[in-house]
Amino acid sequence: ADVSSPVVSIVSLSNNQVVSGIVNINVSVSDDGDISRVLFYIDGVCVSTDTTLPYSYSWDTLSVSNGTHTIRVVGYDTSNNTGQAQVVVNVNNVVTNYTLTVNIVPQGAGNVNLVPSGGVYVAGSTVTLTALANEGYRFSHWSGGISSTSSVVDVVMDSNKEIVAHFSVVISTDEPPQINSINLVENQVLSGGYRP
Repeated sequence: ADVSSPVVSIVSLSNNQVVSGIVNINVSVSDDGDISRVLFYIDGVCVSTDTTLPYSYSWDTLSVSNGTHTIRVVGYDTSNNTGQAQVVVNVNNVVTNYTLTVNIVPQGAGNVNLVPSGGVYVAGSTVTLTALANEGYRFSHWSGGISSTSSVVDVVMDSNKEIVAHFSVVISTDEPPQINSINLVENQVLSGGYRP
């Protein structure tokens, strides 16, 4: 019976290496018998299982905070003997921010609420814009970074964006309301009325 443990090494990374973005974790495994699988752990959590050569995992470091993180791999042979290796790496991702600028046309016709507020957002975040018309105006449409006639829209911040909220004047007339005259025929019985 095979009682020897697989010899496992992480060939693509070294201890205290500074990493960012997508990191390929490449693993070398050797054993007297056949290898059945390799498990990949990030900070103690199993994130992938690979059963075929080459044993590797693409790790998106944007899924974790900047700082030190432990990568551990465990190789199993067909007799369920195990071998493992680990490295500690330093994640250092540069966070990209984008600016959202909103203009009102005509000026003073309304307002736009941003959720979340602030105007500066991390790349990939979603901002909800709600157009609110002032008295005498109604919302018309968006232009610039988005095209829509809905007063509530979501914008994904994948670049700096300048968006224009267009409002139009509500046309009102000063004419008095029309009153339809009712001609009563003599001795006509009205609903609910009294006829002597």
